Amino acid sequence: MNDLEPLFRMIEPPAEGIHGLRARLERDRRRRDRARAGGAVLVVGALAAVVGLLVTPPPPSALVLDRADASAIPALVSLGLREAPSEPAEIPPGQRDRMALLRVPTKDPRVVFYRLVALEGPDPEVPSTN
Repeated sequence: MNDLEPLFRMIEPPAEGIHGLRARLERDRRRRDRARAGGAVLVVGALAAVVGLLVTPPPPSALVLDRADASAIPALVSLGLREAPSEPAEIPPGQRDRMALLRVPTKDPRVVFYRLVALEGPDPEVPSTN
């Protein structure tokens, strides 16, 4: 059993003695505590920012859509932000000079059928796929 390597590695005592070792361990503990406190402050700040963003209501101007087809959104009509259209289908204002919408009569009054007609005139520019 004497010819085997020692099971445990021999280490030297700290050069600064037991008091220096205790001071170094205390310094490391304080450094660790400061890092934990700083990390906790960052986490609490980020959490407060997220909660603040989620709880704060959007400004009223964000509820109004500036799109031409916004009148076709039923939720805006039910909230009173848009008037109900006179017909279930409408052509956007920018397309009215090139298209016409014709209502086709049907036997069932619950069925609404429309025919979209392209009016003659200059064709809108179509981007080429070349």
